[in-house]
Amino acid sequence: MKRAIVTEAAGELANKFGDGRIFCLSYESMQQDIVGEMRDLGEFLGSPIDEESLQKLSEESVSYKRGSDDLSEYIENYDEVYESLSKNPCLLEQLEEDEPKNFPLCGVYTEDEEEESQ
Repeated sequence: MKRAIVTEAAGELANKFGDGRIFCLSYESMQQDIVGEMRDLGEFLGSPIDEESLQKLSEESVSYKRGSDDLSEYIENYDEVYESLSKNPCLLEQLEEDEPKNFPLCGVYTEDEEEESQ
């Protein structure tokens, strides 16, 4: 799967150029818990973020969409994107979701495409 391939490649680079440690951070996880993610990142880097800064981050962060939830207002070829994603219900669900959410891997890539991307 693409996410696994990317993580594996990142691990190889971390071993080659660093100490082998990786911190995976996603946009979705930051949308759900920016304070927790930044706290974990600071600890991972060996430079914990003080609680006052985390509190300020919590107060200033936005964990909701700014503007309309209707992506057709922002994507010029929305109908084409929708039609393409409609072949995969998992991806279509992601397109239509209004709230930040971590989605499972959708199985978009075939085994042949996975091997080609390695």
